[in-house]
Amino acid sequence: MRLILPQIYWISKKVLGCFDALNQAFKSVFDLIGIWF
Repeated sequence: MRLILPQIYWISKKVLGCFDALNQAFKSVFDLIGIWF
């Protein structure tokens, strides 16, 4: 258990980081769409 928990924490941090990057990308794309239309 002691070895598994840090791995789960690390993986969840990586996944959350990926979701955050995707969210930022979508925001910038929608900002560009807002500028064009």
